[in-house]
Amino acid sequence: MSGRDVKILIFISVTLLTAGLIAFAGTIGFVGLVAPNIARILVGEDQRFLLPMAAIVGAVVMVAASILSKLVSPGVVVPIGIGTAVISVPFLFFDRARAEAILVTLEVQGLTVAYGANRVIDNLSGILLSGKLAVLIGPSGSGKSTLLRDLAELPSC
Repeated sequence: MSGRDVKILIFISVTLLTAGLIAFAGTIGFVGLVAPNIARILVGEDQRFLLPMAAIVGAVVMVAASILSKLVSPGVVVPIGIGTAVISVPFLFFDRARAEAILVTLEVQGLTVAYGANRVIDNLSGILLSGKLAVLIGPSGSGKSTLLRDLAELPSC
């Protein structure tokens, strides 16, 4: 199986699982899928803030959906699931577009990093392509995340 085939298989599996969740829990369960994404847009990846914000966003989306369903047609019961979809789906499209915009190609040529007299990296060259999987292997604390962060902050020459 190629990498593309695996991506397609995972996408189909996740889509079917999501459809099963929505079919079982109802369209209100959709809020549980959307609220964390909206919260991530608002507060970033820090879990200390993301989890409470996801709970708050979920409540706000439900209240907004309820108000929207009552304003659309006063005196008629409009299912709240329609309101949650109207409010939530644009955020999913925005989040997807934002995630695709973040993907960049990173190219490094002849990078040497030293701490004092010790060369940690000597003449590193490579390209990380947008949307492709790259693996950086090493023990905990060896500087993998630091290396990637530093590479991302290097000015282009």
